[in-house]
Amino acid sequence: MEKHPAPQLGTNGDVIGQRILAFLLDGLIMALLWAVIIGLGAILGDIAFLLLSLIGFVGVLVYAFLLEGLYGYTPGKYMLGLVVVKSDGSDCTIGSSILRNLL
Repeated sequence: MEKHPAPQLGTNGDVIGQRILAFLLDGLIMALLWAVIIGLGAILGDIAFLLLSLIGFVGVLVYAFLLEGLYGYTPGKYMLGLVVVKSDGSDCTIGSSILRNLL
């Protein structure tokens, strides 16, 4: 995986469909992660479920914030050729990714 591939500036409005599809793909990946956690938790019991839920929560944070901040994309965005950048076109940072995703 390439860190921060070169973006094509000015394409914000042209990629709305791709952004929606990337969001859905990322949601599907995270839903699969949670399905595994819930399934394993149901098999292993309450304490294991609590521990797995904590691991899953950390996984979602890493997925949403760190991947965009470190690489400039999530797997869904990568599959569709999208790159996250700041408004001035510079590379997305972890801090700007956190702000972007919380807002």
